[in-house]
Amino acid sequence: MEAVTNANSLPETERPRPEQLNEWTKLAEQFLRRGIDKLEASLPENRPGTPQLYSAKVSLAQILLTSGRHAEALKVLKDPPHSVVDAVAVEEGAERPKPPNVKSAEFASFVYQTLLQCYIGVGDTEQAEAAMKRLEALYADRENSAGELTVLYRQLGAEQKKQLERLKATGRLEELAKVKRSLTTFLEQIREHAGDSYGTLLWVAETYRGLADGSQDAPEEAKTYYQRAAESYQAILELAKDRPDQLDDRRTAAIKLRLAKCKQAEGDFEAALKIVAELASKKKSALDVQIAAAEILQAWGESGGADTATKLLLAVNGTKVDGAELWGWHGIASRLYRLLDRSPQDREKYLETYLQARLKTYQCRLAYALAKPTPKERKAELQKVQQTLKAFAVVSADVPDAWWARFDGLYQRIQRELGIANPRPLEKPKPVVAVATNEQAPGASGGANAGQAVAEKTGKKEKPAERSQRDSGRKEDSGSSLGMMVGGVLVVVVAAIMVFFMMRPQRRPTRRMVHVPETPPVLAAAGAASARPGKKRSPAPNELAARRKAAGSRRAGTRSAERGKTAGDAAAGGQGAKPAPGAGAQKRKLTREEQIRRARILQARRAAAKRRKETEGGDQA
Repeated sequence: MEAVTNANSLPETERPRPEQLNEWTKLAEQFLRRGIDKLEASLPENRPGTPQLYSAKVSLAQILLTSGRHAEALKVLKDPPHSVVDAVAVEEGAERPKPPNVKSAEFASFVYQTLLQCYIGVGDTEQAEAAMKRLEALYADRENSAGELTVLYRQLGAEQKKQLERLKATGRLEELAKVKRSLTTFLEQIREHAGDSYGTLLWVAETYRGLADGSQDAPEEAKTYYQRAAESYQAILELAKDRPDQLDDRRTAAIKLRLAKCKQAEGDFEAALKIVAELASKKKSALDVQIAAAEILQAWGESGGADTATKLLLAVNGTKVDGAELWGWHGIASRLYRLLDRSPQDREKYLETYLQARLKTYQCRLAYALAKPTPKERKAELQKVQQTLKAFAVVSADVPDAWWARFDGLYQRIQRELGIANPRPLEKPKPVVAVATNEQAPGASGGANAGQAVAEKTGKKEKPAERSQRDSGRKEDSGSSLGMMVGGVLVVVVAAIMVFFMMRPQRRPTRRMVHVPETPPVLAAAGAASARPGKKRSPAPNELAARRKAAGSRRAGTRSAERGKTAGDAAAGGQGAKPAPGAGAQKRKLTREEQIRRARILQARRAAAKRRKETEGGDQA
């Protein structure tokens, strides 16, 4: 059932083929009829049915509507035994129970919506209007009746649009034309005597708009539907002036936005932009308003009218209209980009819109390039767009594959416009993953630790052959120039920092928290610095001289002892000598990503050391 009803909600590339959709429809109908027959066989005709039975009947009616069989759907809802329409009815003025009771307002609303579609399909406008009144009565006594009716009629318009799309998708063009005729006749009748009914006018407007959206293959027919939808939206706004209780500021803004989109679809871009600019002046940070403005400017630029190139640039860079600031696609993308890393919820909420704004930016720039009058100008603009798109790709490794395919398609089209017969795909960079450090603790096995780090990162156990290959590669590259250069720079940086602080014994160094992910901290030798749990008095000059002399004697004695020990070890043939910490560790070859990360870390260290030197120099001055 869900596969049938939701098929048209899928992206066009993921929708099932018409024959497959017809097969699903038949199977769903068979299962529902079989289940309904079993349930009814277990119940006496004079007793009420179960909620499961009534739900199955409404679902069957929905399936029949998708194939244009409105009369059959009407019989399923109305005919005994266990009529669904009779089951949801209550006496006038009676309070409806809560769900899951079939007489609840929620289930009754679903039944009356389906009933309305059935009556429209068979052309019975009188009964269709009666079904609408039943729907409105369900919400009349509710606290937020206007808001709930707004949602209801939008759902009705959307459902009517889906029904027409399903008929079109399954190739039932004759039934589609019949439903359209019945629907437009009913809408005209309703609109003529809608009076001051906000809900009815909204349903008329939304349904006309749905008809227009579903008629894009017939531009003139679609334009007529958009005009009628715009007239209905305008009637709602006029009603709001006289009846402000029916339409608050938020709903008024939503209606104006829909009116602007209808004006855009009609080709009246100037009127559409004026409406959106008015909204933007009052709601400066409304994202939906800014998106609508950018869409209007882009459609205006792509319409082929006068001054289209200027409109395309405005769609990208934004503009001001009647004092209202319109961001443009680039401005929208820039603002959303700052929100993506704020939290996982924000990223999930705004990522699709951000990528849409980026893609629209490049589409507008491509259209702008193609609008240039000379081949030389077109080529120059196309190359600019190509380079900009490549730059975006370099920093966008986390773009979902579906979106990447769209950017890639645009990139290859740019190449074709440049005369490249075999365009290259847009290369997607690999995400940079933190890699385990090469340094190990004394006595640890380098190969084992590295293999363990790889296993932890990839979730796969390293094979012996892979470990052997990796170890041999590490031996070959242990003396590489890159390793020497990196090691030399590290020694220079550490030595410079040590000299800097040794030259300033009168001041205690400021503690800084530095995050260096790939190099462990260098620990000072024991006794090189002592902790100071409390503040002590400063030593007298003679005490300080004595301490320095004693320290010098200790250092001289230590060096002599070390020289003697080294000589003894050498005389003994090196027996019993312990290797220096890390001497047995062999470095593996760094990957390209690791080299880049290492270079960036070194660059950051140099910059930090330079800033510290400048800061300390300023303090001394």
